[in-house]
Amino acid sequence: MRTVFFGSPAFSLPALQMMAESPYRPGVVVTRPDSLQGRGLRAQATPVRVLAQKLAISTLTPVSLEEPTFLDTLRKFNPDLFVVVAFLILPATLLALPGKGSVNLHPSLLPQYRGAAPIERAILAGERASGLSIFRLEEKVDQGPILAQAAFAIGPEETAGELRQRLACEGAKMLLCLLPLLEAGGLQGIPQEPTLASRAPKIREQDAIILWPESALTVHNRIRAMNPNPGAFTWIPGKRGPLRLSIWRSRLAPFSDLEVGEVRLESNRLSVGCGQGSIWVEELQLEGRKRLAIGEFLLGYRLQYGERWGSY
Repeated sequence: MRTVFFGSPAFSLPALQMMAESPYRPGVVVTRPDSLQGRGLRAQATPVRVLAQKLAISTLTPVSLEEPTFLDTLRKFNPDLFVVVAFLILPATLLALPGKGSVNLHPSLLPQYRGAAPIERAILAGERASGLSIFRLEEKVDQGPILAQAAFAIGPEETAGELRQRLACEGAKMLLCLLPLLEAGGLQGIPQEPTLASRAPKIREQDAIILWPESALTVHNRIRAMNPNPGAFTWIPGKRGPLRLSIWRSRLAPFSDLEVGEVRLESNRLSVGCGQGSIWVEELQLEGRKRLAIGEFLLGYRLQYGERWGSY
């Protein structure tokens, strides 16, 4: 079966690696074009392109998925199946090419959390479980028939980055088990129930602002959901004005006698009061500096009496 793999970020890597080591090794990999990054604006390839090159698999990096030369290249390959893991929306002209259709691996239990940020949105909402769905691609985003699903618990301290890596590995295994059935042509899929659908839009900067009047659990979930990107943040007092402080890890504190945004230091533990309850801050970062565990941070930061964090 001739397969084409579509993907770009690190989430795609386990699936590409496992497929490359299987009878369903992709003949072509499609990924985003190189992007200019860093102060020197150097071209940087996507994680998928880097791995594909190591695996000696031909890569295509179209600027547009409807470029005539790109479409002609795929037509000449005569693909049986497109496998999509964290990529752009495929246009109808592209979906019409593979004889056995196209499948997508999505990190949620569809139809819940359709969209670009299902992992972050699930943690932000306080969900205790997430999952994976493999479904047939159609023109409507994340709405095709479901071929396979699996649920996974979300740990109370697990960050979005940690959950993403775990789901990426589990999803690759699911995909590999499904490929023989897709090759045989025996999978029709189960239609999604539209009344159960929910959205998972892209994370914006305002989603990362810590709102101390919220409950401690909600604040803790926001910190987990924004790790590793973009990082939940608040504002703290500085000598020359407010300083932006990112909080990367936290725990729920077993007491609730602090006012909203009030900060307390006891036994090398830094607590911050919330609308209901408090959190312990465990890893944080001042803007322009490196991430530090709370013990290291406190070596260089002098807490002021009555200090409060939040809007200034």
